[in-house]
Amino acid sequence: REEEERNRKPTKKISRKKVIPVILLGFTFLVIVFLFQKIGMGRIELSEARNAFFTGDYETAYALFAGDELKEADQILYQKAGVILRMQHACETYENHKKMGKKLQGLDDLIQGLAFYFKLIDEGNTEILSQQAIEQYSQILRYLSEDFSLSEEEAQEIAYEEDDYIYSLKLEAIAEGRPYIPPEDAYGSQNVEIQNEE
Repeated sequence: REEEERNRKPTKKISRKKVIPVILLGFTFLVIVFLFQKIGMGRIELSEARNAFFTGDYETAYALFAGDELKEADQILYQKAGVILRMQHACETYENHKKMGKKLQGLDDLIQGLAFYFKLIDEGNTEILSQQAIEQYSQILRYLSEDFSLSEEEAQEIAYEEDDYIYSLKLEAIAEGRPYIPPEDAYGSQNVEIQNEE
């Protein structure tokens, strides 16, 4: 055994020059696999997002499009899905508030939905207004007409109200089924009543 150990040649150490290229090759391979996987998954998700949009599953479409760098056509679909969801939300929250007897909050839901829609038009973003969003807009107008006797023009005027206090007073009056009296007129009539009492 001692002779065998003496005769055994020492194993050669692998030089760093040979190890580094192997490591680099392995690392490059891993990066390529990762990139292919990421690109492939991205394409699959985009395909699923498009399919979801065109089959009316806007929530899934919006979620799958979110966070990706999108081409112009996909960006428009993403924005369209967002608009549809926002308009649907206005109708759904109104219906929920109506069931709970919260007329004022429900009216606010509808007016906020209109305000969002009008803002898109004012900013020239009509390319992201799909037929589905227009249908939701029409549904909001039906609710306002049937439940609050408000015309599109009257609702638009309220939606454009910049003063939060005046906006709240107008909604309260409509929800309570009484005419809106501007604060200055209300204070004036109170003063007249006080003077008459004196």
